[in-house]
Amino acid sequence: MNPRQRRGVLLIVLSVVGAVAVVLAVSGYVADVGRQVGPMEPVVRLTVDVRAFEAIPAEAVEVVEMPARWKPPLALTSAADLQGRVPATDLPAGTLLEAGDVTAPPEIGEGQRQIAILVDAETGVAGNIGVGDVVDVVATRAGFDGEPARSEITIQGARILSIGTPQVEEGVDPATGAFAANEVVPITFVLDTADVLRLAYVESFASTVRLALRAPDDDSSLDPPERIYAPTGAGGA
Repeated sequence: MNPRQRRGVLLIVLSVVGAVAVVLAVSGYVADVGRQVGPMEPVVRLTVDVRAFEAIPAEAVEVVEMPARWKPPLALTSAADLQGRVPATDLPAGTLLEAGDVTAPPEIGEGQRQIAILVDAETGVAGNIGVGDVVDVVATRAGFDGEPARSEITIQGARILSIGTPQVEEGVDPATGAFAANEVVPITFVLDTADVLRLAYVESFASTVRLALRAPDDDSSLDPPERIYAPTGAGGA
């Protein structure tokens, strides 16, 4: 074997040793990353935007894997978990679905309607009211034409079907005339037709709409005179 051949063989040997070293280094790195990340578990992810209370088509979801240590505790793990369920609120593509994101389809009986209103996030919800809670809808009206200002329980025992994502509503503050931005939350109810009309009216014309939480077992009902408070001597606005 001449010197040139020996150099060729040596280079081949060095290349093989280098390749083996690279493979071992990459394998060690991958194993180290795997030890740090931990085991992988399946989660269900949306591939398109979905709307509240509309059926989620099969092509709108995919099952992907993510490290168990970063997986949300209530994350859905199979597309079968969505059977008979609908989104509780509008959800964007890319959302990792959790148990609280889906609910049973709303049961709307004969003579009932589903209606959503925007409620001030601070005075109407304040983080203490959730889906399934029963509330009274309280409307405050400014006085006019000599009538006093008053507050009234407009609807009693309304069950909340869903609570949407807070959003900013822009407008003019009636008290100062200055521009103002207010955070509101869409709240959905299922009510009979008469209450739907009342709710639509107070949302449009009341100064403020508040939700008063009731105890789960409270089925009491106030007579009309007890549902209105108008302070004596209060003037019109």
